[in-house]
Amino acid sequence: GLAFIDGRNVLKGRKTEEILGYIFIMTLTLVLVLAEVFFYQPVVLSKVINIVFRPIADPILTFLRQH
Repeated sequence: GLAFIDGRNVLKGRKTEEILGYIFIMTLTLVLVLAEVFFYQPVVLSKVINIVFRPIADPILTFLRQH
């Protein structure tokens, strides 16, 4: 929630694709946090983060930093 509130000002005037990418990353992060809270398996979630989310997030973050 805090990341969304903090990121609102940054997203003003951005393209729709950038906003959707931001929402996608925020949703994935929320899912990870909820899974950690409910399943109590941080080792499994660490593997999921390294295998799935880093390859997705790295190109998006690189693109956003360049623009």
